[in-house]
Amino acid sequence: MTHINPSQDRKSNSIKIKPIMQHNNTKYNILQWNLNGFYKRISELQIIINKYCPEIICLQETNFTNYKKNTLKGYTNYTKIRANAIRASGGISIFIKDSYSSEEILVNTPLESVTISVQLKQKITICNLYLPNQSPFTEANLKNIIQQLPPPFILLGDFNSHNKLWGCITTNTRGKIIETVIDSENLITLNNGKPTHFGTASGTQSAIDLTFTTPSFAPHLSWDTLSHPYGSDHLPIITKLTYRNTEVIQVGKPKWKLNTADWNLYTSLLEQKIDSIEFENPKINNLNEVTQNFTNAILEIANLTIGQTIFSGKKPPVPWWNSHCNEYIKSKKTAFNKFKRTKSQDDFIEFKKRRAQARRTIKDSKTTSWRAYTSSINSKANPKQIWNKIKAFKCINKYDNIQILKNENDTIYSEPSEIANELGSFFSKASSTESYPLDFQRHKCAQEIVPINLCQNHDNTHINSPLTIQEMETSLSSKKSNACGIDNIPTIFLLNLPKNGKLYLLKIFNHIWLEN
Repeated sequence: MTHINPSQDRKSNSIKIKPIMQHNNTKYNILQWNLNGFYKRISELQIIINKYCPEIICLQETNFTNYKKNTLKGYTNYTKIRANAIRASGGISIFIKDSYSSEEILVNTPLESVTISVQLKQKITICNLYLPNQSPFTEANLKNIIQQLPPPFILLGDFNSHNKLWGCITTNTRGKIIETVIDSENLITLNNGKPTHFGTASGTQSAIDLTFTTPSFAPHLSWDTLSHPYGSDHLPIITKLTYRNTEVIQVGKPKWKLNTADWNLYTSLLEQKIDSIEFENPKINNLNEVTQNFTNAILEIANLTIGQTIFSGKKPPVPWWNSHCNEYIKSKKTAFNKFKRTKSQDDFIEFKKRRAQARRTIKDSKTTSWRAYTSSINSKANPKQIWNKIKAFKCINKYDNIQILKNENDTIYSEPSEIANELGSFFSKASSTESYPLDFQRHKCAQEIVPINLCQNHDNTHINSPLTIQEMETSLSSKKSNACGIDNIPTIFLLNLPKNGKLYLLKIFNHIWLEN
């Protein structure tokens, strides 16, 4: 939090991340996909979400029913179910990350569509549209929708309409209607000519999944398909929304790779390093130097034996993912790319085989990993760690930042510095003396002027006796968190100190305790 209360004049000991002024692009990912059945593709959809972390997900042919609608953890769901369907078919959904303020916009149209407004850097409108082959539409139908969309907007979906303008081999009547509409309504087509649909039976390619926007908004957007269809006959599409700004951004701190640490090597090398450091009872003016030398020794060895990584802010990989999953996913992609080139029936059959193998491998990996984890739970297990693991299995991101904040006056903040200052102001006010009842304020003032009588014979009190190695080890072993302090040293580094390192640390603590 960057907020500083002007009334506080004492120095803060909190960890600070150095702000760096640079040109920083704020990016949002919009996923668009006809997945041909939500339940059939949920595993593949989750893989895409974990990799691309889309803020907005627009799906066509979800095949939801009135009795069973699914949700995605961490997303708000806006869904339209096909009316009067004999079986589960069609349907569209928009999922918005919970950290963004959003609301549905009711659009009067007979077509299958869902429209929402979402507050990102600015408020934008997303309209998700599905036009099945068997359902005709008119120019007036599309214009009616567009004229109800608050700008800036993005109109996207599966239009099932062919036109050479956006990359199809031929142009049909539906494609001509859309071409007329985008000309008359002055819309920009974001498609780059790549095919978005593969006819698995015929091997034909077409570009029928389209994305349109207003001219002023188009420079902020870039459009591309993913490399393979993840089990559907449509390729997922990622539209990137980019805002350029020059505000102060926070650079994330590197994190230690504790899961792959070589603790035996760490202890051995650190023992040799500490033997070379002379400890003389320091004076007050050079105590910091002694402590810094010890800190530097630990960090030097830790960098050699443990290493660091920078947290990207994306969701961590799911715990059930392994090398076999990678292998079969890669094999499926290879088979699909070969089928795209040859369009032969044999290659299509091979692709379907490898796709089935990949699905089975992922399903088996989930089951095996979950069983292994649940069998490790016992009465002594830490509840926090249990829930963290469960959230990891469910792909719930515990590092999601606050993107949008609305205060009590309905003012909306989206800049990180504005959000931090608003939160700081709120908590500063809530924790100030003025927020207490008047009776307690009077009691507090009266008690603060009463002198505190300390024990006169300080040296004879047990609390002032030197710390022992047992007390220090007991205290360290009780700490479960591996969060680093301002020196970037987590507790586990101290727990794995060699014997001479622990004695050195104890001398520093006792000198601080007894002399300072």
